[in-house]
Amino acid sequence: PKRRSMAATAGEEAPEVRAPWWLDGSEEKVRCVVCYAKWDLERSGPSRQLLQLVSALAPGRAMRMDCEEFESICEVYGVTVVPTLLVVRGARCLAKREGAAKAADVRAALARADEDDDVADEKARVEAQLFEQRLKQLVATAPVMVFMKGTPDKPRCGFSRKVCEILRRESVEFSSFDILRDRGVREGLKKFADWPTYPQIYKDAHLIGGLDILEDSIDDLKALPPPAPESVDDKLQRVTTAAPVVVFIKGTPDAPRCGFSKQLCDLLALRHVPFSSFDVLRDPDLRHHLKTFSNWPTFPQVYVHHTFVGGLDILAQLHQDADDDLDFKRQLGFEPPP
Repeated sequence: PKRRSMAATAGEEAPEVRAPWWLDGSEEKVRCVVCYAKWDLERSGPSRQLLQLVSALAPGRAMRMDCEEFESICEVYGVTVVPTLLVVRGARCLAKREGAAKAADVRAALARADEDDDVADEKARVEAQLFEQRLKQLVATAPVMVFMKGTPDKPRCGFSRKVCEILRRESVEFSSFDILRDRGVREGLKKFADWPTYPQIYKDAHLIGGLDILEDSIDDLKALPPPAPESVDDKLQRVTTAAPVVVFIKGTPDAPRCGFSKQLCDLLALRHVPFSSFDVLRDPDLRHHLKTFSNWPTFPQVYVHHTFVGGLDILAQLHQDADDDLDFKRQLGFEPPP
């Protein structure tokens, strides 16, 4: 009797879901949600028993949700039986157990969730390492590298415009990266460089600083030897590894010069796939070489992790066949398979 009283107390302490905030995807903590019916809970039926069990086995993570009050949420997760245990993190359901359950069933559901957590942690660690490698490659793209808002021809802020004016006035050759087109790079580079603002100027892969530092460092930049001529193969290697997804198009995503290029950029944006682009109209040598390299005679062309995927027709088919954005990314090769 004493143990029963403690279990009942634990069940009653499990908080009631007032709003399913985890559906916005921002919640990282694993939650164990018991979906119940009031009539079953009040008569101490299976809903009450499952709630007590989950509260005892997952303290601090147990919650309860009235199926009648949140009918639409139950439909999202396919809850048709009370009680049902949902183990969720963010909007994703890690494990599901329907009906009355024993302690072994609940432990198994929690174990699957913990295993998924371990896989997610390992995936996050690997992705962080790959992202740091990408940043190291980006800052080493050219002897002088400028990360700015916009492009040298179309700067999107006064500080970026001023940096380009100074470098051009002093005849310093430089390459640039538009941080407005890649939020991951924009935010990641702040931590990587320990420098919170843009533009950022790098010399030989080392941060010099921003506009305020440039005037004092201009002589060092002018003293750099001119970069060695880059072969077409080396340029192709550099461009296709600059980002996980690289598209070779006519024009730019903001100002495409052909309808197919525009459709491709729109499709990737619709599927929330970040990408870098290269305007083949500005480099005839690379444009002709790329047709042979990929054995694909037309543009646009899409590379994922340095591997040629295809053109607009291939991606349009993937888009049509995909169940959702994640499925599209997996088919594209941007996301690993489940």
